[in-house]
Amino acid sequence: MFLGFFLFYAVLFAVVIATATYGVGWAIKKQANKPQKRFFAPIPRPNRFSFITLEGKVVDVAENIEGWELETQKDGSRCFVPDKKRVQAQPTGVKESIEHLLREKLGVICLWFFLSIKIFPEWEWLELQIKEEEGELKYEVKQRRESVEDFLFQFPYPVIMDDVEINENIRVKVVAQFIVWHLNPIRAFFLNADSASLFSAMIQSAFRNFVADKGFNDVKQMKATPPTQKEQPGDFWTVLDKLNGLKFMNGIPDYENADPSGLFGKLGFYVVRGEITQVEAVGEAAKAIEAENIAELNAKAKIAEARGEQEAMKVRLNTRAEWVQKTIVDPTGGAGPHVAEVLKAELVAGGSSKIQTWVEGDRIVGHPAQKRQKTIISIPTK
Repeated sequence: MFLGFFLFYAVLFAVVIATATYGVGWAIKKQANKPQKRFFAPIPRPNRFSFITLEGKVVDVAENIEGWELETQKDGSRCFVPDKKRVQAQPTGVKESIEHLLREKLGVICLWFFLSIKIFPEWEWLELQIKEEEGELKYEVKQRRESVEDFLFQFPYPVIMDDVEINENIRVKVVAQFIVWHLNPIRAFFLNADSASLFSAMIQSAFRNFVADKGFNDVKQMKATPPTQKEQPGDFWTVLDKLNGLKFMNGIPDYENADPSGLFGKLGFYVVRGEITQVEAVGEAAKAIEAENIAELNAKAKIAEARGEQEAMKVRLNTRAEWVQKTIVDPTGGAGPHVAEVLKAELVAGGSSKIQTWVEGDRIVGHPAQKRQKTIISIPTK
């Protein structure tokens, strides 16, 4: 009897504890998903981070970046470094244990008292979009505005460069997109009033200086990619690498020796790759280049037409030459090699022919010991 009562109360106690735990967890999740993030907040979405504030002041960064973690630098800034410790890290103390439990079991972070997640109600950014016009792909940059509470660690920044002057006073419009790491999140989003505009200005200044003496085709073929094991770095990458103002030592950012005037020093950005997506001439240069392209296409068409006619003539010539050889020359031992020359002249000088000069392949003239010569038949222009 005693054993039965003991088991009954033990099960009842376990059910009460489980129900209470579930209820507490449910209440925490509900609080975390409220529009105003206080006390608890969801873990940022994959590869994103959010800002923890105290009455408007940023005090920390919550992150969920695969392969990276935040580390406090000597100057007090919180910057991303490659993650080598998270798997081995074990919670120490009551606070760390609670935070670890909430993160691993409920997917939330504890904000404790008076802290909250910063929400940007009308955050604006630029987005590169592709559209088709008259069978050609065109790139355009659209502005987006939404309420945002977390940001991507890696983000594409489009840059439009209008009226860029290159060699021979040609002016072009360039659309490019750069992949950026936000290595110092607080600096990237709070140091400058408009980080995207400052980034665009720095990129444009470097680009204009780099292409000032380059031709149109050189700019169209330009690359801004970092070196790989198979490929050399893009020509514009050398400029971007210097503009970053930050070097990596054995895969780890060397924050201590970063250039304060570089992209990282001013913006907390690091450009990892760039793509020149569109280059088109503008103004009078566009008309001139278009006319040049049309002339080149017409010239290629005429050459192809002439080559086609000459090939057709060769077929007709060989057919008639074989007939003459079999029906006249062989039976009579007569006309000899001059028959072919007469036939060539007749075909080239025909009323529908556009060929003025026929260049024949090498043949032996006279004795075999003599030099090889080319037979050329020129027909006056009608």
